[in-house]
Amino acid sequence: SAASDVYKRQCYGCAKAIRVPPYVPAPPYDVVICRKEYRSYLQDVVPKLTLTPQNVNYHLRESCLKMKNHKFDTDTVLVCPPDVQERFKDVHRKYLSSFNVKY
Repeated sequence: SAASDVYKRQCYGCAKAIRVPPYVPAPPYDVVICRKEYRSYLQDVVPKLTLTPQNVNYHLRESCLKMKNHKFDTDTVLVCPPDVQERFKDVHRKYLSSFNVKY
């Protein structure tokens, strides 16, 4: 849906664009972190939370993750699926080495 496309292009942490089609950021910034979380939103200016966890996307930056996940640090495990890992270039692997990524 069009609404979900907006969220795929916006960082849930900093609320800035992840990408603006058709532009795709250069590696390693062409990768996002996707997590299931309870989303906060406003309904008639009243803060609400989703009833079930939903996919949210973050820039691949510790600062963006910490905006919504205050306990996130470099020991926090990030899981990378094999189909994503096989598309990584050296620049991705080098950048991700500062995170605790499990393949």
